[in-house]
Parts: sequence; C-alpha cells; structure tokens
Amino acid sequence: MKAGPLNRWLDNLIPLLEQRLQENPHGDLQRWQEALKQLPDISPDQIELNSPAILANIKSGLSEEDSAQLKEALLTLKPWRKGPFQIFDTSVCSHLQCLET
Repeated sequence: MKAGPLNRWLDNLIPLLEQRLQENPHGDLQRWQEALKQLPDISPDQIELNSPAILANIKSGLSEEDSAQLKEALLTLKPWRKGPFQIFDTSVCSHLQCLET
C-alpha cells in the first residue's frame, strides 16, 4: 500500500484506525492482526474498486509459495461478511465461508 495508488491516504488512515481500535477493540482483533502478519509481502500493480468484485492483482502472477501463504492467511479471516473480492489468484465470495482459488 505504501507504493500503490492509495498511499496518499496512508498518513491519515493509520492514526485514525489505531485510535478507533484502542477506544473500542473488536473481540477478534488479535486473531485478525495475526492473520495480517501471515500475509505474503506482495504489492498489487492493479487495484479495481468499481467492479463486480474488488480486485487486487499483479500482472506477473504469484509464486506457488506466495499463493499458498495468501490463501492460508485469508482462510483465518473467515467468515467473510462483505465481498466479493478477487485477491490475486484467490476469489472470496460475499458472505459466509466462501473461499476459492
């Protein structure tokens, strides 16, 4: 995100999120933070927010290792309440337990 098109919001977004989470933390926050730490260090070169599925992709594709690590980390974030998402080579449906590659 630091090198992507959304970086102009980063300086404002991080302090606001930290303040919000300190004032009223969610019961699953620690589990979510651990899942985020497990995400591979990859940066999308394509982001689409105005499409049927929110998309983050990289033209060169992911290595098998990064793909497996991404899927494992995303699985720990279930159940999904919003979507659909296309996160690199992994599709996440809207609602419930859906996750496909």
